Amino acid sequence: MKKAVRIPVITSHSLRDPEYCEQIIAEGKTDLVGLARQLLADPYWPVKAQYGKVKQIRKCISCLGGCWQESLMAKHEIACSINAACGNPAFASMKPTSRPVKVAVVGGGPAGMEAARIATERGHHVTLFEKDAELGGAMLYVCMVPGKEKMRWYLDWIRDQLLDLNVDIRLNHAPTVDELRGFDLVLNATGAHSYVPEVAGDASRVIPFEEAMACPRISCECHPGGRKMHKLGAKVLLWGDHYAATDTAAWLADIGREVTIVTENREFAAETEVIHLYVLRKRFAQGDAEVLTSRPYKHPVRVITSSTVVEIRDGEVVLQDKDFNRTVVAADDVVACHTRPEVALFEELRAAGIRVLNVGDSVRPRNLYHAVKEGSAFGLAVDEHLLFNPNGAILDDLPIDVLAQLTREDGPSYSARRMLELIPVTART
Repeated sequence: MKKAVRIPVITSHSLRDPEYCEQIIAEGKTDLVGLARQLLADPYWPVKAQYGKVKQIRKCISCLGGCWQESLMAKHEIACSINAACGNPAFASMKPTSRPVKVAVVGGGPAGMEAARIATERGHHVTLFEKDAELGGAMLYVCMVPGKEKMRWYLDWIRDQLLDLNVDIRLNHAPTVDELRGFDLVLNATGAHSYVPEVAGDASRVIPFEEAMACPRISCECHPGGRKMHKLGAKVLLWGDHYAATDTAAWLADIGREVTIVTENREFAAETEVIHLYVLRKRFAQGDAEVLTSRPYKHPVRVITSSTVVEIRDGEVVLQDKDFNRTVVAADDVVACHTRPEVALFEELRAAGIRVLNVGDSVRPRNLYHAVKEGSAFGLAVDEHLLFNPNGAILDDLPIDVLAQLTREDGPSYSARRMLELIPVTART
């Protein structure tokens, strides 16, 4: 373009790396670079680039979750899935705490990591517990999904931030209720897990999607060992919906499996970001979206809606639709893609009278935007007063008179004081 025109040229979209931007300017391919969504993810990109702090740049992952699905499409203020400060002026006035408290964060997914990051930045003493050998939660599966590789940028960034902040991270550790009594406040960020609905036949043959998606690489620098995974047969039936089904289907279809998805919902993946879902549906049909050049799947992906699995047999499953019609589908393996919040520890802590809050997928399985938003909001709200509203949320930035009314010890009422003043001293004695 620059060779064909005599006016300045700006190259924009999907630029993330300052070195690459410098390169295309030096090579005369452009005069200026435009960052677009990158400035939502990190508005300080130019300053960090100027000071050579490239590792500190929070790269846009092109997820369209915050800036599109949760803001423009929903007619809300602009937002960003990986930067909770985008569109939220409260973070601009974020201040260090005047009295640090001990915070336990249980769960090393995006909600837990963001909560630990913000709370630590503000000066609180945070211990992050993760029952597995690697931080990341549901984001660890993005390595397996073609087209989601960019999401690893955020995962690497947030984990590096926690290391730079010297957060006390305890991997392979599921804390007990007694262990958590020593903290002033606990955040439950244990996420969600797959489960198998009631079904006839051999339910033990159903494989959790977490095991179907386990990374098979053993030479990866992030591989912690101890992962349980299954080598699936040629025909795989995925039973469920949402990210567990979409990501698992994309991974298995890409490696040549013949995939069938069964969901009780009327529409498959209704909560998935629409542009990515459009691309996925094109790929399910062995095609590709405009301007994309992905390798076609070996087999089309079949989606059966408004149906459920009623029986699991050897090499096949029995399906039933909303009108109670039954069909038999061949399947070497069945993968569970139903998910529900992991709240066992949360309920135990509440029953024990321990101050605990719940965020992310352990509230309800959603997306990265909600996990980061809720985790960051927790870190921003924690203060030395630890006051909660009737719904269990932290009360922060209270008017000083209300804060005083809630925290000071109650003295005698006005009428009681007047009675004391009217009674003679000898009578009081």
